[in-house]
Amino acid sequence: MDIQSQLLAISGGVGRLVETPDGRRFYQKGEESLECIYDVLRLVRRDDPDEKQLYRVLGEWDFVELNLFPLLVFHRNDVRLCTAALKLAVYLTTPVEEGSFSVVQANAKVTAYKESFVRERHVAAALLELLAPTLERKLT
Repeated sequence: MDIQSQLLAISGGVGRLVETPDGRRFYQKGEESLECIYDVLRLVRRDDPDEKQLYRVLGEWDFVELNLFPLLVFHRNDVRLCTAALKLAVYLTTPVEEGSFSVVQANAKVTAYKESFVRERHVAAALLELLAPTLERKLT
């Protein structure tokens, strides 16, 4: 199995958007979502630093917008899962270094991630809710 097929199989286990009979949408996490997120993170970390094939593929699939952000919103009470999703989102939104694949292409995707984060106000709210206990401890 090639690496892209492996990534597809693993990322599909994170979860999916589901529509209820009354038209509401929610993100249904997979049975092994936490493990799948860690597997994706491991694969991306081992990706060739010059080619960044998996970074590009996940960008083309809109993985952050379609999986990680909804996971943060709909499963905000699952701290371990949201922390893992946030780690992967941070890794995928880190700017690429000069000499890697198309810096323009990469920066365009990072900009799209940021725009999605700002546009989807529920994502910011979920993130703040996740970070609030840590921030409260630091302030006292």
